[in-house]
Amino acid sequence: MPRNTFDAAFFKRFYSTSPVHSRTKVNTLATAVHAMCQWWEVPVRSVLDVGAGLGYWRDWYATTHPKVKRLSVDISEHACEKYSHECHDIASWFPTRQFDLVVCHSVLQYLNDKQAVAAIGNLAKATRGVLYLEVPTS
Repeated sequence: MPRNTFDAAFFKRFYSTSPVHSRTKVNTLATAVHAMCQWWEVPVRSVLDVGAGLGYWRDWYATTHPKVKRLSVDISEHACEKYSHECHDIASWFPTRQFDLVVCHSVLQYLNDKQAVAAIGNLAKATRGVLYLEVPTS
């Protein structure tokens, strides 16, 4: 997927007036996923957010669990500049270390089959504890 696909116009279209994911909804989801990790007795000391967009997951952890180490990445140069993410393509990149929780929320639907397979492999390599993977299908 070309990096310029997710430019300022994309973020304005999908996140300004009626956002596809609001901060409130993502906060609720992050609370649930973190509680699920606790239920499974997986301590969350580090989080990787792939396709971080507006940075809601990172912000939730910074506010709610400030001791948790956070890394947010996105393929969008616009999002990386505006929201201070590292710029990476999950289909061709994986981090040099593992994370207790890896979040990939609504990303894979933008990839072709070959890219999605590579991305899932890279997400798995990055995961030490729990991988939260959400892919809308409609």
